[in-house]
Amino acid sequence: MHRILTWDGALQDMSVLLAVIDYIRPDKNAVPSIEYVAYVSGLSIKETSESLKRLSQNGLITIEEVNDRLKIDTTPLLRAIELAAEAYDTKPTDTCEEKAWQ
Repeated sequence: MHRILTWDGALQDMSVLLAVIDYIRPDKNAVPSIEYVAYVSGLSIKETSESLKRLSQNGLITIEEVNDRLKIDTTPLLRAIELAAEAYDTKPTDTCEEKAWQ
């Protein structure tokens, strides 16, 4: 994730992402409130809102407000993770981090 979340505030944004992902349900009809995401991430509502905005601006999530709830699509994040993993697997380097994956 450190290859994807590279901006100032990324650690805070990671907390918000984890809260959002934790809320995802198989039926995909349940959507969290901003208050819930803030509570689980340990941030204020304002900080959570700012993090969601950064994540959206960086193309990792899409957000739609539905009846005071947040419909958050993490598909772009999953694609970014796949691309980062592919790039990581194909780079010929000899670092300790690379060797740990082998």
